[in-house]
Amino acid sequence: MGSLFGDRSRRAAPPKAVDDSADMAVDVSVDAAVDVSGAIRRLVASQAGFKVSELVEATGLTRQGLHRHIQRAVEAGSIRRVGEGRGTRYEAAGTEARTTPPILDLPVPEKAMAATPDAERSAARRPDRGSPDGERFERSDALDGLPEDVLPAALALWIRQRNPETTFELIEVVEYAVAQLVGNAADHSGSESVQTRAWFTGDRLHVEVGDTGIGALERLRSELHLHDYFHAVQELAKGKATTQPASRDGEGLFFVPRLAARFQLNANGLTWIVNNELDDQTVMADPGGPGTRICLALDLRTCRRLETVVAGFKRGGAIQKTRCSVRLFEHGAEFFTRGQAERLTANLERFAVVELDFKSVEAVGQAFVDAIFRDWAATHPGTELRPINMPSSVEFMVHRGLSSPNPT
Repeated sequence: MGSLFGDRSRRAAPPKAVDDSADMAVDVSVDAAVDVSGAIRRLVASQAGFKVSELVEATGLTRQGLHRHIQRAVEAGSIRRVGEGRGTRYEAAGTEARTTPPILDLPVPEKAMAATPDAERSAARRPDRGSPDGERFERSDALDGLPEDVLPAALALWIRQRNPETTFELIEVVEYAVAQLVGNAADHSGSESVQTRAWFTGDRLHVEVGDTGIGALERLRSELHLHDYFHAVQELAKGKATTQPASRDGEGLFFVPRLAARFQLNANGLTWIVNNELDDQTVMADPGGPGTRICLALDLRTCRRLETVVAGFKRGGAIQKTRCSVRLFEHGAEFFTRGQAERLTANLERFAVVELDFKSVEAVGQAFVDAIFRDWAATHPGTELRPINMPSSVEFMVHRGLSSPNPT
């Protein structure tokens, strides 16, 4: 059976505030009318550090314009950098170091969720359980010794009794997904039991599998030595993330998010949503409880066929292809650094074909493009990179980078 992090698979104390009178060594010459130093001082004093996007909002200046001022403050010892990539924050230099992996205070990315109906947004934190109690499937099972086919079969029987017109294809998807997710909980969560629920709302079937273990993202973060929980989501989104490479291929959470109209994972203070109807995904902060909760929304009219989805990514019995949403690797919609490129391309050599989806990405820099399409591609000839959904500005930079001569 496949698992979450080999085919199956928690929070940080806020840093201390600093004295508002602290001397921040920041150049204010960007714009005579903008007090960058004061803006940084206020952000550090009023909250647990700041992200570059927050400083952009506070000053009205660009990321590029602020970069050298932040760097000078870091070099002067006034502030320090914590985290990397989308998790980067700047705190007062005197702040105690974190002793637990950061969760990241992630807002709902407006661009990612802009097209999402209000009902979908509210469901991000609390999935709709609209059916009357008497029409819901709900049970809790001890994981120790639980046969892998018991829950899938019981749920399939309930679905047929509740809605005799349910298609074979939907039943097959449900049985596969529940078997994978329950197996994940048994193998990796450390939980004593698993809770399974299902309910109908209109033309949708909702299926939820949850446990009270250590959390799927913590399992992956600790086993693969990742920086934070957001990094764990990124690896899950790529696919084939496994803590048992000798016996597992990371199939569980590769296919399950692709089978539902909407997939949602809640664990360790984060929510990861994959909306296949909008062809989009996002991550947000979630103050939910312990363990892992995964909820699938399946459209009764247009359910995806398991065989078709698997065939699109598997060759010779192994996963050979993946698709990465580039925007999932940064808070904003701009990608300029080699560090961002390295986070994106990490472990992509596991695949023969990688589609890099640039949907909603507004700008890329030459360093980012070169790091991916020149440097990484040259050292990984066994992986084909296919950029897709590129806006004109991104397409221009990518083609320019590929056509220009190599630097000497």
